[in-house]
Amino acid sequence: MTPEEWQEVERILLSAMDLPKSERSAYLGAACAGRLEIRAEVESLLAAHGEAGNFIDSAIASELRRDLPSEAMLLGRQIGSYKLRLAQGGRYDIIRELGRGGMGMVYLAQDTLLKRQVAIKSVLPPRGHEQQAWQDVVGRLIREAQASGSLHHPNIVGVYDVIQDGDFTSIVMEFVTGKTLAEVVLLGSPASPSFAITVLTQCAKALDYAHSQGIVHRDIKPMNIMLDDLGLVKITDFGVAKILYSATEPSHELAIGTLEYMAPEQLEGRPVDGATDQYALAVVAYRMLTGYRIFDAETVGRWCTLILGKDPLPASERNPALPRAADTVLARAMAKNAALRYSSCGQFLMELEQALTPPGSHTQREELIDTLTQTPKVRAMFPAWARGLGATSALAAGFVLLIFQLSNKPAKLADRGTVQPAEVRLTRTLNVKVNPKDLLNYIWIPAGTFMMGCSPGDTVCEDDERPAHKVTLTKGFWMGQTLVTQEAYLRLMGKNPSYFKGARLPVERVTWDDSQAYCWTLGMRLPTEAEWEYAARGGTKSSRYGIVGDIAWFEGNTGQTTHEVARKQPNAYGLYDMLGNVWQWVEDWYGPYEPGQKVDPSGPPMGSDRTLRGGSWDKFPRNVRVSDRGKDEPGNRNNDMGFRCVGERIDAIEK
Repeated sequence: MTPEEWQEVERILLSAMDLPKSERSAYLGAACAGRLEIRAEVESLLAAHGEAGNFIDSAIASELRRDLPSEAMLLGRQIGSYKLRLAQGGRYDIIRELGRGGMGMVYLAQDTLLKRQVAIKSVLPPRGHEQQAWQDVVGRLIREAQASGSLHHPNIVGVYDVIQDGDFTSIVMEFVTGKTLAEVVLLGSPASPSFAITVLTQCAKALDYAHSQGIVHRDIKPMNIMLDDLGLVKITDFGVAKILYSATEPSHELAIGTLEYMAPEQLEGRPVDGATDQYALAVVAYRMLTGYRIFDAETVGRWCTLILGKDPLPASERNPALPRAADTVLARAMAKNAALRYSSCGQFLMELEQALTPPGSHTQREELIDTLTQTPKVRAMFPAWARGLGATSALAAGFVLLIFQLSNKPAKLADRGTVQPAEVRLTRTLNVKVNPKDLLNYIWIPAGTFMMGCSPGDTVCEDDERPAHKVTLTKGFWMGQTLVTQEAYLRLMGKNPSYFKGARLPVERVTWDDSQAYCWTLGMRLPTEAEWEYAARGGTKSSRYGIVGDIAWFEGNTGQTTHEVARKQPNAYGLYDMLGNVWQWVEDWYGPYEPGQKVDPSGPPMGSDRTLRGGSWDKFPRNVRVSDRGKDEPGNRNNDMGFRCVGERIDAIEK
């Protein structure tokens, strides 16, 4: 609506609020004749008037109205005035109301400058508030929103702006279409373990990221966990709930949050940290897996007593289908003593997933389907039909088992030093699955130990590839056999941002966030830098797993464009294009290597750039090496940057 229309809404609203309820309908019919949008808005604001209290219809209230506006009148007038001021500001065009609560309301609006829809959460001072105390609250709200605005993560609802206008303070946020977890998983109806792990893992990644930035959510609960239309998890109200519940004592640690999900230290007003959010996430997990709250209590006092002094009933007693191992994991994450909980939310979810996985399932041995133990060996190079193997042929064949040997020859680059041949000749059984969501092939990479960083004899290593150090990966993982293709990305995400177009070309011009969002939609993730290099080496100690021209697309053979995936020789794990074609985003922040042996490293806890690996179509051979490292800001996109996904499990298409 236009500013003039908002002024008309305010005029009609104020007149209607001075009339008895019995007379309002007739008045609105006359005042809003032919103007349905204005009438709908006025009726919406009148609803706020009614929600604030029915006392205005009483005899006492009639007397009070002569001298003092009711709380409902003040709320209605404030809302109408605020909408008018927003419209006059010209930046945000309110579309409709999304919801309201005791301290304000949420609107869907159009950002006319950036041409996007946003959610605007408006905060109203409580009735009878002390001005200085409220100003302190608003000041903390703004500082917290500024901190939240620095969080850039696919699983966190973004905070774009803060608006102050008189007593109103508003936060402009990312608008997410979808449902809350509370709407998806109802009390009394436990979720499947696989669905629970998919949702909770994304929550854990978001929380660990926020904690690394010094921000604690304090109000993790199903209502603050959104699932968008693609199934991507979005945590909302980062830093906002922390402020909104502390209006009376802004200078103290308070018992703020939602009682059912409060950790003991939070309930007692003691300092909180990431372990507090882990406790709440474990309560969410308990509710998802059992369909029950952690306690059955009807009063605040009883809830407090139970949270502080009693352990919940084991989850397996609520839901006998759950293994007892899950009880142990949940009990630790909900320990009364925060120091006894897991070191991170991610570790909690890793342990929970392992506990929920039946013994012997999803191991390399059990994942082998229709293993052909007598399959002939295929030497050196796959035949053309195997190199071009895609989703269609994989589906037709069901499961392809290939045993082969790779023989590497030394390749000399006159201007770039000498590349040593592979020292290890491997005979490997390929364990291939088709992911039913993107229809790409994924290969099982077993756990193992390797030397990460500058390869022996490599004369062109950069400083950031040193020191070489021993790395142990304790768990195997599934990795995309090829780069994510444009047809797969379009199928899953509904768009194709690539500069070079072609169904079997690798998708490019994707940011780190785009790439991670795709993988998480699959229930997977980007590989860590260590996982990527371990898989790329395929058991070799060389800087490449073959002759550069045979295994990679690079500046010398591309014709300045990307090429279809799986057109070059694979490595010993059967992975194509681990070098060249497009750079590959990995999960880690970019940073220098630290000396010493590492176990399951995940890189620095924070940084400004994410790491890229593998080189690309526009790079010289020196960048097309398994230890070479690139970097870029996670929000940047280019036509030489793509990715592939990894995961601990795949629910493959059954044959």
